[in-house]
Amino acid sequence: MDSLIDEIGKGPYQIKTLVSVYESGRALLGQIQQNGPRAAMDVLHTTATIEKLEALASICFRSLELDSITYTMDFSQASLTNLTATIWELKQALFGDQVPSSDRSNVCDFCGWALQRVGAGLIGTTPWTLRNGPPFVANCYLCALDTWPRFPGLEASAQTGCDLCSFLRDLIKKRKVQLGPPHSASQPTKVGVWIDFRYGPRQKDTSRMSGTGGLLNSFTSASVFLSTLAWWTTPVWPLVIESRDKEVVQEMQVFTHPDTETWSPVNVNLVQSYLNGAVAEVEPIPTAPAFTPTRLLDLGASQGADIKLKIADTAVRSKKSVMYAALSYCWGPPEDALKQSKLTTANIAGLCQRIANNQLSPVMRDAITVCRRLGIRYLWIDALCIIQDSKTDWELESQQMSHVYEGAYLTICAIASSSCFEGFLATRPAWSEYRYTSPIKSAGPSHKAFFSLRPVSGYDQETGYAAAASSAKAPLDQDLFASRWNERGWVFQEKSISPRKLYFGKSMLHLQLGRTVVSENGHTSVLKPHSYDAHEISDTTIPIGPLISSGRHPHELWHAMVVNFVHLQWTDTRDVFPGLSGAAAKFHQVLYDDTYLAGHWVKDLACSLIWTTFKRGGIKRPESLEELTADIGKGNALHAPSWSWASRPDFFRFVLSTLDNRRCRVRTHLRQEFSLLSSNLVVDGVNPFGRLKNGASNSLSVSGRTIKFPDIFAPEWRLDEQAEWNCQNRDKGYLILVSHDWTPDKRKGYAFWDHDSGRRPPPPRGTTEDQLSKLRLLLLSSCCSDDSLETPPVQLTPEVATGVLFRPEYGKTFLDDPDFRAQDGTCSHCRDNKRNRDVWGLLLYPAADADGWLLPGTYYRVGVFFCRAQHGGSSLFREAEVCRIELF
Repeated sequence: MDSLIDEIGKGPYQIKTLVSVYESGRALLGQIQQNGPRAAMDVLHTTATIEKLEALASICFRSLELDSITYTMDFSQASLTNLTATIWELKQALFGDQVPSSDRSNVCDFCGWALQRVGAGLIGTTPWTLRNGPPFVANCYLCALDTWPRFPGLEASAQTGCDLCSFLRDLIKKRKVQLGPPHSASQPTKVGVWIDFRYGPRQKDTSRMSGTGGLLNSFTSASVFLSTLAWWTTPVWPLVIESRDKEVVQEMQVFTHPDTETWSPVNVNLVQSYLNGAVAEVEPIPTAPAFTPTRLLDLGASQGADIKLKIADTAVRSKKSVMYAALSYCWGPPEDALKQSKLTTANIAGLCQRIANNQLSPVMRDAITVCRRLGIRYLWIDALCIIQDSKTDWELESQQMSHVYEGAYLTICAIASSSCFEGFLATRPAWSEYRYTSPIKSAGPSHKAFFSLRPVSGYDQETGYAAAASSAKAPLDQDLFASRWNERGWVFQEKSISPRKLYFGKSMLHLQLGRTVVSENGHTSVLKPHSYDAHEISDTTIPIGPLISSGRHPHELWHAMVVNFVHLQWTDTRDVFPGLSGAAAKFHQVLYDDTYLAGHWVKDLACSLIWTTFKRGGIKRPESLEELTADIGKGNALHAPSWSWASRPDFFRFVLSTLDNRRCRVRTHLRQEFSLLSSNLVVDGVNPFGRLKNGASNSLSVSGRTIKFPDIFAPEWRLDEQAEWNCQNRDKGYLILVSHDWTPDKRKGYAFWDHDSGRRPPPPRGTTEDQLSKLRLLLLSSCCSDDSLETPPVQLTPEVATGVLFRPEYGKTFLDDPDFRAQDGTCSHCRDNKRNRDVWGLLLYPAADADGWLLPGTYYRVGVFFCRAQHGGSSLFREAEVCRIELF
């Protein structure tokens, strides 16, 4: 790469500059083809030219990551489409027909070319910076020019004995690569098979390392991808670079290869050293209140002791703690869950005497093995510690779930298991090792430098998850991404409440103590609570305690947790509220003067009731207002009311939440515009955060200002993919954005209203004139508005209207407002009673009884609305009547 930079300088590059390098390579290839015999070739010049052309390809692929459409057109027009073929033909001329060399690492010359340049890449000095990310050095090497979809070249080389070609062939087969744009498998396509090595700045002080030869960079990731001759790229698989050799680990600054034996003595010692406090840099974990579960498995004092169920003395359970571990695992599909051993009213006496080994599922036996090796005598497993055929016991124990996991000395997380009949201590695959040219000058020719390439376990084969991003993720994230366990609903509170977690992943073992995560390969990280939001995976593993104490608003954290929670999977959807009850109980310790209502908190209703739905994979949305209200009338498995996010499987997000760790200006200056008269929720059982009772009204009675939807607007309807109406009254300068909870079928026709014609607009798809006449808007909250960036009402168009929901000034915090008054949460705009305010609220539709008769004063929530101050805002409700509304 550096030699190419010396020739053409640093980017950004003009296409003609890149073409000049390519043309010099084409000229050399022409000379070689004209002269014939390989003996007449200038090997050094040819080698240098290939290196420059591959560096040129690396520049092109990096450019594609920045702007695929523009650069693809430019490359094609500049005839750079033959660059891959030129590199391959030059390599063929240089190598001829070579077979793999016989050594510990058997690779063909084409793959050996890349491995020999690993060292050269390590001492590269010219970094890339991609999309404002950290700098890195990237080199792409062409291992084969082959034919998709069968790849006969890789197959032949693999059969000849090239380990790396065999590895690449297997990855492509496993990935079932579909080229982009889509190609027909009946039409073979020439593709380049590339391996991409990326390096970043070294993490250690090189002055303290002896014999490094001035190494400036270390491996960060690798990946395999395909490229068509038209410059379309298709990711195959991201890779992690590891080594078993300590010298290589230090030299290349890669991680240690995980042990093939999952629960090896080395791993046991690693876990014990951290649990015993031998590592000083781990922050202390707060001591949990004294607690002992109702029942525990007693594993005995010795390795071969009988296992039996032990029932704790009720009088001392809350006064004394017993050291125990808890198991978090997937029960698996219904047929597996049905067959695994469970505690019942019939067998409880027998299990208290002895539990035979054949009564335990594989995942239970593995957990017992871990506990005994760590010297933990007691183990809590839900299937054997909760009476599964007793509704009363299940309710009592589910209410105690947060205490069970908070009080556990260690939670064993079987993330590699998809079922109770799949153990997690299985032997892992041993990946091939490849020899590379060491860049350490003092190493000498006898120095054997080997590393392995391991496919990233957290790679999404179906969606083509970005190679560089996934291989650069923390090892725990990679294993969680590949885990069925991480998608399980009950796991949420288990992982979010446990202070110490031992994860057994598909690739390696991970130990988490509070916010510190240590992986088996040597990777260590400290999770940052302030980054917790809907776009982070790792932060969902941070215990709730550190999250709540991180300084963020508890209600904001609750919103973020719910957004993560709703995407999880449930065997029984009735378990959603019980599965969240442990987290709710922990939050209630902070929100002690607040009241929990079906996934919401009373003091947060002005924010939390403003949520939206969205059409996402596998979830059917109603196609009309009639279908939506019929679904609401039928009820749902949770018995959740229409105003609760839990009532809708297509719940998307809370509109007024922040996602960037800043106290939102909107929330800080928010004013509640309604009064809660009463909440009529009834829980089914003893858990105050648990299931709602079937047949109860589960409603909210509120007093607030409402307006009839058609009384305000002579609307110009516009419907987009997000199920939003942009409604305008141009005479009054009003504009309102309505996000409704159904998605009309586009095939059923749609007509725009011609404003100049004066004709009455047709109703939007999915509604009727009669239904529109019954819709009402209920004002819930308002916020002062900075109108300096507003669009004047006379310039309102449907296109402009789509951008009014989120504006730049909503990113401000109250700390940015010089006149903010902390004692009452207002600013000069808030205190100006004549100033219009932004408003949010609910779109309501009358509720009906079982016979279809409308119930006076009762409504369903069928959407939300928003209106900017300059486009009407609070002035819409200035003359509105205050009425009592019952929300079902």
